[in-house]
Amino acid sequence: MSRRRLTMSDIAREAGVSKGTVSRVLNGREGVGDETRARILSLMAEHSYEASFSAQSLAVQRAFNIGVVFPGSASGVLANPTYTELLGAIGDRSEESGYGLSLLTTSTDSGDARVLRDVARGRLDGVLLPAVKDGDSILDRLVDAGAPTVLIGHRDDRVPWTDSDGDRALRDLTAALLRAGHRRLAFLDGPTEYMACRLRQEGFEHALREAGVAPLAITSGPFSSEYGFREAARLLEAPERPTAIMCGSDLIAAGCLAAIRERGLRVPQDVAVTGFDDDRLAPVMSPPLTSVRMPIRDLGVLAVELLLALIEGEPIERPTHLLETTVVMRASSGETALT
Repeated sequence: MSRRRLTMSDIAREAGVSKGTVSRVLNGREGVGDETRARILSLMAEHSYEASFSAQSLAVQRAFNIGVVFPGSASGVLANPTYTELLGAIGDRSEESGYGLSLLTTSTDSGDARVLRDVARGRLDGVLLPAVKDGDSILDRLVDAGAPTVLIGHRDDRVPWTDSDGDRALRDLTAALLRAGHRRLAFLDGPTEYMACRLRQEGFEHALREAGVAPLAITSGPFSSEYGFREAARLLEAPERPTAIMCGSDLIAAGCLAAIRERGLRVPQDVAVTGFDDDRLAPVMSPPLTSVRMPIRDLGVLAVELLLALIEGEPIERPTHLLETTVVMRASSGETALT
């Protein structure tokens, strides 16, 4: 009688390591200690484990998956330059560790249920949540299920998270515009059901309070150029138009710039404009856009490393990470300096 072919789960169990560690050894990846690698290779040789997998072991390999879950539609996610950069960083780091990547969207309750079902069935080993909104049930349900979960851009001490200090950046940038003489400042924020957007608004308001200046206007809306165009057009038609419009994303700022040009006004001479994200289009906008650069790649890589530690049962000394943003000054804000 022929002996049953061992799968990666069998090797992992005998070696006392995770399936991801076995996969890294099998694929010649780095990140495994010499002693552990030797133990795994020895077990493979002992059991005549073949690199050309049976259908059973292929199924096991495909189960090494990280789910990246966004609210909304896949087309909306892929249209956002920040999200695509983040997905690239997550995918690169996951692949290095022998894990696949699944992009999932949860625009309905059935989407939440699908994620939970995939976790329960072992199709997902862990979940990254880069865009949690207030009131989203997915986080509560994953926590209740005990699923390895890490947040990006949101803070909840029930699970590890990575985030950047956008509130500090907006405070510094607003203060710089105030020092340059601006007193009629408006802020076109993104959706305030996102914690990151609320923090950006708080940074804007904090700098104004310190200077004893009231905001001319604060609005919120989607990360879209259409929203930026519409709100900027409305502000520019008011009897007292803003001298500076700060935006919660570069997409919003792009619409704002278009509205200003359509009315024959100049940037920054008539209206200064700033964005947030510093995506690849910011330097080539007309004029080049002052923006806030988030450490997107670092946020994604660090989140994957935290998630892998949860999946593989490794200790996490520091479960929360707040990374620094960088204000990038360009022509759209005029002769404005941070200090």
